[in-house]
Amino acid sequence: MKFDDELIQIFIEEANDILEAINKHLENWQSNKAQLHLLDPILREIHTLKGSARMIGLTALSEYVHCLEQIIQKIHSSELSATETVLQEIQRAIDFLNEFTDKLAKSSIIPDNEIPLAALRKCLSNEPDTIKKEETDQHEKASLQDHSKVNQQEQAITEVIRIKTDVLERFSKLAGQINIARSHLAQQMGKARESLAEMTKEIKLIQEQMRYLQVKADTNLRMYQSVMNEKGYDDFDILEFDRYSFLQQSTRLLVDKLNYVEELSNNVSLSARGFESLLVEQGRAARSLEEGITHARMISLESLVPRLKRIVRQVSHELGKEAHLICVKAQGEVDRKILERLIPGLEHMVRNAIDHGIESKEQRKNLGKPDYGVITISMQRQGNEIIIELSDDGQGIDIDKIRTKAIEKNLWSAKTIMTLDDAIRVISLPGFSTKEVVTPISGRGLGMDVVNAEINKLGGMLQVSSRPSVGTFFTIRLPFSLSMSQALILNVGEQTYAIPLAHLAGITRVSQVEIKEKFIYGSAQINYAHSTYDLFYLAQMLGEKQQQVNQQDDYLLPVIFLQSDREKIAFVIDKLIGSREIVIKPAGLQLQFVKEISGVSLLGDGQIVLVLNAQYLIQCAWAKMGRQQITTPIKEFEKQAPCKVMIVDDSTTVRQVTSRFLKRHGFKPLTAIDGVDAFEIMEQELPDIVLLDIEMPRMDGFQVVEKMKQSTLFKNIPVIMITSRSGEKHRERAMKAGADAYLTKPYLEDELLQLLQQYREQGSAHESR
Repeated sequence: MKFDDELIQIFIEEANDILEAINKHLENWQSNKAQLHLLDPILREIHTLKGSARMIGLTALSEYVHCLEQIIQKIHSSELSATETVLQEIQRAIDFLNEFTDKLAKSSIIPDNEIPLAALRKCLSNEPDTIKKEETDQHEKASLQDHSKVNQQEQAITEVIRIKTDVLERFSKLAGQINIARSHLAQQMGKARESLAEMTKEIKLIQEQMRYLQVKADTNLRMYQSVMNEKGYDDFDILEFDRYSFLQQSTRLLVDKLNYVEELSNNVSLSARGFESLLVEQGRAARSLEEGITHARMISLESLVPRLKRIVRQVSHELGKEAHLICVKAQGEVDRKILERLIPGLEHMVRNAIDHGIESKEQRKNLGKPDYGVITISMQRQGNEIIIELSDDGQGIDIDKIRTKAIEKNLWSAKTIMTLDDAIRVISLPGFSTKEVVTPISGRGLGMDVVNAEINKLGGMLQVSSRPSVGTFFTIRLPFSLSMSQALILNVGEQTYAIPLAHLAGITRVSQVEIKEKFIYGSAQINYAHSTYDLFYLAQMLGEKQQQVNQQDDYLLPVIFLQSDREKIAFVIDKLIGSREIVIKPAGLQLQFVKEISGVSLLGDGQIVLVLNAQYLIQCAWAKMGRQQITTPIKEFEKQAPCKVMIVDDSTTVRQVTSRFLKRHGFKPLTAIDGVDAFEIMEQELPDIVLLDIEMPRMDGFQVVEKMKQSTLFKNIPVIMITSRSGEKHRERAMKAGADAYLTKPYLEDELLQLLQQYREQGSAHESR
C-alpha cells in the first residue's frame, strides 16, 4: 500500500508527542497504582493514536493500539489486575510503538505479520479476538466527558502549531541577519555622529572668526568715520558709501547664514538622537525575536529520558542482564539540532555501560552489589551550557584489557605502562574496540571516537573518569544553542577568527622577549592561575603566516588559555579585537572537512569570521607534542586527494543519482554494475568507502562483503549496504557478513553523508598512524 508522505510525516510527529506523553503518564500511575483515574490521560492519548493510525491506512497498527487500549481500559475498570507480567507487556507494547515510529521515520514500515498482536491478546479476557463495541463506545463517551472537564489552562497548553524545523532555521538566520544589519547601521550611525560633532566644532570656529571679522569691520568703520570727519565730510554717514555698506551687509549676511547652518546642525543632531533611540528599540525587538525563535527550536531535556530507558530495557534483555536507568535531574531545554545529533552518542554510551560496564548477576552477587545495575543520568542547563552527567555502577574501565588490545593493534608499546588517562585516550581512537566478537550492540569499532568527535563538532567537551568496581562517569558539556554564541574575536595572520568564550580558561599578555625565551628549547610552557599550560603559536597551528609585530622586546603579545578534560593548552595570537555575540552559520562545502573550523559568522561591518573548533585545536596541540599523530592543517587541506567512494548497484538510476550526490559533497565516485565488476575496478583503483546493493547479477552484495573481509587488501574498507530490503534478517545477515552500516532505499541524504564523513575521518586517522 502506498502512503501519503505528508500524512506519514504528520503522523510521526504526532505519534512521538503522544508516546512521550504516555510514558510520562504511565510513570506517574505506576508510582501510585491505586489511583486508577491516572489512567484517563493514557487512554485518551492511546485513543488518539489509534484513530490517527487508522486514518492514514496503518490498519494493523491501529488494531494493535486498540488491543493495548483494551488492556488499559480493563485495568481502569478493575477487570484486569496490574500484575508485573501485564505491566511488562504494556511497556513492551509502548517500546514497540516507539520502534515502529522510528522505522517509519526512516521510510521503513514493519510488515503486518511482524506486529506482535498475539502477545497483547494474551492479556485480555477469555475472548481475545472479540472487540466489544459497547465497551469501546462507553470508553469513548467517558473520554469525551473527561475532555469537557479539562480546565482552560490545560487547553491553552495543548493548543500548538507545528512548524517544520527548516522553516525555523530560515527564520533564525533572517533574525541573525537583522541583528547584523542593525549592528552595521549602529556603526554607520556612530561614524555619522562623529562627523556631525566635527562639523559642529568647525561651525563654532567659523562663528568665532565671523564675530572677530564683524568686530574688526565695526572698528574700521568707526576709524574711517573719524578720518572722513577730519576731511570735512561731516554731512555724510559712513554707511552712505557703497564699499562700507556692502562690507557691513556681507558680514551680517554671513553671520545669519552661519546661524542657520548651526540650527540645521542642531536639527540633524536631534534627528540622529531619535534615530539612535529607534535603533535601540529595534535592537530590543530583534533580540526578542531571535530569543523567541531560539526558544521555539528548544526541546525539553526530559523528553530524552523515555528513549534512553527504552534502550536500557532492550539491551538488558538482549544481554541477559538487569539494569535500570535513573534520571536524577532533567531540567531545562536544549536546541533541537543539538539533541538530534547527541542522541546516537548517548544511546551508544548507555549500550556501552550495560555491555562493558554492568556485570552479570553472578558477578555482582560475588562483589556484594545488587542484582541489577544502575545507570544514572543528570541533565541541566548552567548559564550558556548544557551539562549532561552519565554514570554506571559497573566494573569501571578495564585498563589491562584495553592495554592488551591496544598492543595487539600496535597502538601501544608493550614496554609502556598504561594509566587511566592513557586508557581513556585509547578508547577514543577511531576503530578501537575490546570486543572479540562483533554484535549488533558493540564490537563494530565505531565507538567513543565517534561520540567524542560529534561532541567536539557541536563545540562541546567530553570528560571521562572511572574507578575499578565502582563505575565509569561521563560529563558532557555542550553549548545551549548552535546559532548564537559569545565569542572572542582575534586576528591571526591576515585572517580574523572567533573562539567561543565557553572554551576559554583565561587571557593574559606576555612580553615578546619572555615568549621567545620560552621557545628556546623547542617546546614551551607557561603558568596561569596555578596551572601549567603547553604554549604554541596559533598561527603555526593554523598554517597562517604570523604578522610582523613591534620589534621592541617589551611589546606585549596576547595569550589565550584553553582547557579540555585533561589537556591545558595556551596559544600566542597576533591581536585581540574583543568579545562579541555572534550568529554562527555552517561552514559550507569548502570548509566542511576542515576540522579546525566549526562555522562562520559575520561581524557588524560585514567582515567574515571563521569560528575555531577549540577542542580540535587542543587535540592538535597535544598531538604535536608527540603524543598523537596530527592531521593536515588548514592551508594544506586543498592538497588532499578527494575521498573515493565506490557505488556497486545494478541500477543505472541509482548509480547516477548517488554519483551526483557524492560529487556535490566533495567525494570522488567510482561505479560498478555488480560484485564481479567491483572487484575488477578495485584491483585498478582502491576505494576508501564502498556503497553496496544486495540483489545484483553474477555476485550479490552478501558475497561481495564476505569476499572483501577475507582479503588483506580490501578488509579495512568500510562497507555501507544500501538496499530496499528493510527486514531484520537481511540486516543481521549483512552485519554478520561484515558490513559496517545498513541503510534502506530511499536513504536519507543527511544520514548517508554523516556515515561517509565518519568513515572518511577514520580512514584519515588510520593513515596517520
